[in-house]
Amino acid sequence: MTAASIAFATDLVARVAEGGTVEQADGSRIVRTPANPAFRWGNFVLADPGADLTDPEGWARRHREAFPELDFTTVGIDDAHARFDEEAWRGAGFEVERSIVLRAPSAEVAATDGAIEEVDGEADWSDVEAIELELGSGEADHAVFVGRRIDAERTAVQAGRAAWLGLREDGRIVSALGVLPAPRGIARYQNVGTLAAYRRRGAAGRLVRAGAALAASRWGCSDLVIVADVDGAAIALYRRLGFRDAETQVQLTRMGRS
Repeated sequence: MTAASIAFATDLVARVAEGGTVEQADGSRIVRTPANPAFRWGNFVLADPGADLTDPEGWARRHREAFPELDFTTVGIDDAHARFDEEAWRGAGFEVERSIVLRAPSAEVAATDGAIEEVDGEADWSDVEAIELELGSGEADHAVFVGRRIDAERTAVQAGRAAWLGLREDGRIVSALGVLPAPRGIARYQNVGTLAAYRRRGAAGRLVRAGAALAASRWGCSDLVIVADVDGAAIALYRRLGFRDAETQVQLTRMGRS
């Protein structure tokens, strides 16, 4: 079953491309990434459209039954414009995160760039890992989590299910992103990031444009999807590039065993 939300629909494609699984349950789907148990949004319950969201503890039980070994609870809502009692979830200890999902026609964004190259080989992937580590949360197990994420992303690229692009300066990849094809001619961006010392030089915008060109030429993608934090700096860049707000993605997180 394809998710109704384009954000979650493309998320599920990405998780499967990286070796994860999606299974239908009663009123929800269970998304698993066995190789990376610390990946909160690789191991979550996705509430189906129209699901009853009035019982946060009931959803926490669903997650616990599916992932009894994990010390977090993550629930996504498969609704492009979800409306529910957010205070009830916050009162149950959940963080309610709303991200902006943006879309654009690839023809309006795409531009080839001879300086952009596909990530390939140990050194390049080590550079990508360094970018993701610098952008990290600072949690104790973050380095292990990132290492496993890089392995999964690299596996997807090697299988032809995704591509990773980078911009090289001073002999290393300093800015990178992923892009992968999804159904209905959509390409989804992943993990746009730049080392702090190289930001504000236009690298991310160049990569987004090059990713659109690659997705159109390699997979025939005519539509682009990217997800951004509501208050993040990147969203203004994406809007300048021609992306327009399409929906919101709601993710609910509670840390600790429930």
